[in-house]
Amino acid sequence: MRAIPRDFPLGPAAIALLVAVAMCLCILVARRSMRAAPIRRGQDIRARQAMHHRPTSRLGGLAVFGGWLTCLPFLDPAVQAVSVRLALSAFPVIVAGLAEDLGHDVSPRRRLLAAGISGLVAAFLFGLWLPKVDVPVGDALFAFAPFAILFTVFCTSGVSHAFNLIDGMHGLAAGTAIIGAVGLSAVAVQSGQPDIAASVLVIAAATLGFLAINYPFGLVFLGDAGAYSIGHVLAWVSILILARDLDATAWAMVLVLFWPVADTCFAMYRRWKNSQRADQPDRLHHHQVVLRMLEIRVIGRDRRHLANPVATLVLLPFIAMPTLAGVLLWNNPAWAFAALVVFAALFVVSYRLVIGLAQRRPAGRASLGKEADRPPAIMPGE
Repeated sequence: MRAIPRDFPLGPAAIALLVAVAMCLCILVARRSMRAAPIRRGQDIRARQAMHHRPTSRLGGLAVFGGWLTCLPFLDPAVQAVSVRLALSAFPVIVAGLAEDLGHDVSPRRRLLAAGISGLVAAFLFGLWLPKVDVPVGDALFAFAPFAILFTVFCTSGVSHAFNLIDGMHGLAAGTAIIGAVGLSAVAVQSGQPDIAASVLVIAAATLGFLAINYPFGLVFLGDAGAYSIGHVLAWVSILILARDLDATAWAMVLVLFWPVADTCFAMYRRWKNSQRADQPDRLHHHQVVLRMLEIRVIGRDRRHLANPVATLVLLPFIAMPTLAGVLLWNNPAWAFAALVVFAALFVVSYRLVIGLAQRRPAGRASLGKEADRPPAIMPGE
């Protein structure tokens, strides 16, 4: 392991956090000033979410990246070089997500296409891609650069979309992003890559600034621009770590970003099993069934404003556990793969358990099954 500098960018991280908080507050002030203004089609940035009683801005992602970009001049040149290329590569997916957040109809397929374009830009700017997947036969295919590039873009686009799908409760996507960013920073430190560690730490700080305003009352949402772009950046940070240090294992990177990946894969399986389109939104993501279980069994159906933040608080420790395993097993492919299998099994078992708890309801309360039979409402991340 190479020497690790002791001076992490705490100053720039503090700047990123404070600027993100300030921008979120400005967004709140702007939203209030627009309440009485007539809103034309395509200009409504105050999307009424399924669990919200008031129009709420979805421009929180701009605050995250505003905080991140503001601190760039104060970073070490090596950290700055990584951060600038990450930010430039995220531009296409930010534009697509922002258009959706501003009220324009940008389909999930188009947003996924934008994520793919951002992935290609990142591959060009960094001049690298996924070098291996730690599968003996599969790794031979990565010697063929076009295949490796396309597979890398496919994976990073999927992670980007996955973060958008878990953006369904106050603090969930942002909290997951912070956990993942800190986990990737820890892996980068262990693999002797301080520039990547510092860069992703600043991203975590900016996201924390947004979280301070978003949680627990959901005063501003991350939005598609924020969720997609944060997912893109974290996915490419993991690619950078793998490409620079071949001792790192891809299975550990999946563990670090486990929750959004697992939730998306399980959603695809669930929709395929139910003969639904893969891009058809529903209210049966893991976080949504946990929310409904808390409403039915613990908090009360008419108290979603409490169940929402509580569900996030319940889930975050479980989200952190596979991330911690990925950090500890960052260079051990066999054990990281074994841990991935265990956490995948626990994910499915816990999902079934939560549904079972919700269906064994107290008298007079609605079941999760009946709720699922209703036409699906579009959640913030859908």
